[in-house]
Amino acid sequence: MRKPAYRHNGIYIDDPVTGVKTSLSAMAKRHGVSPYMVTKRYHAGVRGAALIEPYNPAQLFEEHLARQRAEAEKRERIFWTNTWGLACPMSRLGDVLNRGEGAQ
Repeated sequence: MRKPAYRHNGIYIDDPVTGVKTSLSAMAKRHGVSPYMVTKRYHAGVRGAALIEPYNPAQLFEEHLARQRAEAEKRERIFWTNTWGLACPMSRLGDVLNRGEGAQ
């Protein structure tokens, strides 16, 4: 027995480029993107044109490095703020607190 063209277990959404309702896999093939990647993005909560953006590992790696740098800088600011506050005499402790770099 042949399978129907419109299966009930597929995910159908509006194509962000054409506006036509289509399955995730057909949309992925039409735009030259992996169907697995589109399905994975869909289940991760991505919608619209971001579903069919091409995979760019270099850009993802740069974003990852930027997040790591920001977290490292934040940890270092917190460390030095706490260290500076402990190393100061009590008369200068207010200066450290007034800088607004307290641990959050």
